[in-house]
Amino acid sequence: MRLSTANGFLSIALGLLFLCGPTHSQNGTTGRVALGAFVPTGDDSDVSSTSVVVQLTGDVQIFERIGIEGEFNWVPINLESTVGQTSTLIEARQVSALGGLRFASSGIEASDNTPVAYVSARLGFSRLAVSSDTTTSVPGWIGRAVEKNQKFPPNWEEDRNSKWRPRRATENAFVLSPRVGILLRPRGSAVIDLSIAPSFLFDGGEVTTQVVATFGFGLFGTID
Repeated sequence: MRLSTANGFLSIALGLLFLCGPTHSQNGTTGRVALGAFVPTGDDSDVSSTSVVVQLTGDVQIFERIGIEGEFNWVPINLESTVGQTSTLIEARQVSALGGLRFASSGIEASDNTPVAYVSARLGFSRLAVSSDTTTSVPGWIGRAVEKNQKFPPNWEEDRNSKWRPRRATENAFVLSPRVGILLRPRGSAVIDLSIAPSFLFDGGEVTTQVVATFGFGLFGTID
């Protein structure tokens, strides 16, 4: 269901993009730094809440409206300490690296400040690191990392400072992430990027959905 929704979303967005705007032959590139909101869904929303995301994005326009895009995200996840025994979750950090194709409503040119809408289809990987001190079951993407911290040796509770006591574990996932946004050109080579991107994380037969919305600033250049 989630994948069919994502496919429909991409099909509609691509159709709208190619119905509007003229084509351009100039090749351009942009680099952007963004801040935004990371929104967990499903089981992860029971143990975490909306968090700040730091994002770095770069893209190169290669054929008129088509380009390639790379993105890096870092999220210090806010953990909910009021749900059950999740106060024993100490901290969680997630990083993601994505890359793919970007389809734009028009090419970007140095002499043209017209806003450009775009949709990107990316894939990549996410890595989650969780520090915890719990034997309580925790659901979702975060919970799968916590489970690795629950492999306690016999009688571990008798020595709470034991060197065998685990604290930090990691979890990795394959990611599919469409992205929709608009590039604004306020003046000169400056670029403002507004975007939203759902992410589908595939990990051990489980699918986790996350949403990232960002507001970014950057610069435009040409590679002709």
